Amino acid sequence: MTLAEKLHAIQKLARKVPKRGVHERGWSYMRIEEVIGIATRFMAEHKLILTPTVKSMTRSERGGGSVVDLIVTWILTDLAVADYPGMYALNVDVPGSGFDYDSKGTAKALTDSRKNAMILLFNLKGGEDPERAPMTRTESKDRVAQVVEDKLANAAAGKGIDANVPALFWQWFDESQTALVSGDKELMKRNADLVKAFKLGGKVILKEAELEALKVKLDERGVPFKKLQAA
Repeated sequence: MTLAEKLHAIQKLARKVPKRGVHERGWSYMRIEEVIGIATRFMAEHKLILTPTVKSMTRSERGGGSVVDLIVTWILTDLAVADYPGMYALNVDVPGSGFDYDSKGTAKALTDSRKNAMILLFNLKGGEDPERAPMTRTESKDRVAQVVEDKLANAAAGKGIDANVPALFWQWFDESQTALVSGDKELMKRNADLVKAFKLGGKVILKEAELEALKVKLDERGVPFKKLQAA
């Protein structure tokens, strides 16, 4: 099969990606995990690989945070005929955008581009990504004012400046070689799909390899995941 024939075969089988993500502003959206899961299965079956190169990137300040806009060239290569480079590869330029109050705008933009590339190449049906939905002017001003107020209050109380930011935490126990995960209940609920498999007696307990994998997945979602310091 040629690369075009493989894409045609994949697109005939492509189905709608379930929208299991719930944004804090009420939107439902498809998560990167579902998109990757479907796309990588197709690619493995047909011996295809998708590789990126960042073509351009800009950063602008907005609402107390930063917006990163980039264009990534995604190269879909047919490994079954890799002896003929360029003849069996498809290059597509896909934009991506990410907004964040800290330093994860670039990571979100890359994830956005990766997700869109897979959707477009394999004709996966899905909805709007709330990561790119703009805040209203009023929402932005209120958010900035609240963040500043919280940081000043925490600093005055001798706490860390991000003490009020919802987060998940992990604590390592040498004797059992396991980690205990705890933290904000709403965040735990929103990410139940990642932690439910590790629940034991109502507690989330992971081995070292599982902990590292969870760190990566939570980071992709922009969820703060911090080590809990012993008292």
